[in-house]
Amino acid sequence: MAAWVNPFQTAGRWWRGNLHCHTTRSDGAVGVEERCAQYRAAGYDFIVITDHGIAGPVLAEQAAGLLVVPGVELHPDNPYGGDIYHIVGVNVRESIAAERLSPVEVLRAVTAQGGVAIMVHPYWSGHQLSDYTPLAGGYVALEIYNHLARRLNGTHNAELLWDAHLDRVGAVWGTAGDDAHGGPEDIGGGWVMVRADRLTPESICAALRSGAFYATQGPTIEGLDVATVGGAVEFSVRCSPAARVRFKGRTYTGRVVEAPTGAPLRDAEYRCTGEEKYIRVEVIDQAGRSAWTNPVYLAQVSSGARD
Repeated sequence: MAAWVNPFQTAGRWWRGNLHCHTTRSDGAVGVEERCAQYRAAGYDFIVITDHGIAGPVLAEQAAGLLVVPGVELHPDNPYGGDIYHIVGVNVRESIAAERLSPVEVLRAVTAQGGVAIMVHPYWSGHQLSDYTPLAGGYVALEIYNHLARRLNGTHNAELLWDAHLDRVGAVWGTAGDDAHGGPEDIGGGWVMVRADRLTPESICAALRSGAFYATQGPTIEGLDVATVGGAVEFSVRCSPAARVRFKGRTYTGRVVEAPTGAPLRDAEYRCTGEEKYIRVEVIDQAGRSAWTNPVYLAQVSSGARD
């Protein structure tokens, strides 16, 4: 159990990236070069192209200033009662025969290549905690916001499952992604801001493994301070103008800080009661768009332990 490292206070810079998109190599509407051009024009630093079942590099890793990380979306059968899994493998360069492997074996195959596994659009997939508990430890993150699912049928937000996982299973990070299949309407709905000193596939993967990133639909999280004061853990967040800030703990714990009338929030604080187990911070702007920090377990702060 490792001590928590605050990405808002570590060396490096923030890189904007999309971890989940598709091209005509599988079921996307546009080719690789056009997809890259869309994200480059939108101001992204990197993308991961995750066509279904098709792994490996799609272009030179640097495409006119955009880092293109190889990836794949894999679909092993689910022996635990739910529908098939949708697993994004970041920095996966060799094919994985997911249809012939168990989900545990698929996750191990991603990791064996130095890749990072993310369980994507859980709500859209109809998954419950029982579908993930047997696989815990094999993936680093749940995709808590999927932009395509929002447009299609509203099954875009997996925060309820995330909190259940954090409370009952253990730590897992939260990502946001476009899952772009179509045209410009699919671009820029959700992304991650990754903290790293270099823009390489390896540094991106290292940041994803350690939780050195936050997920967002638009708001910016500028700083997060966590300290023990007088025996209690205190959280303080700085952000772009917000309508409210949520400090979310297990079950009923936490607090919502609302902006005063006529003035948006730029910072908010929360003093823990000790019942929270963990806290994750959500910043919500006037348009209803969110940004999410990764969870911090109180035990990490007070004793250097991690759930």
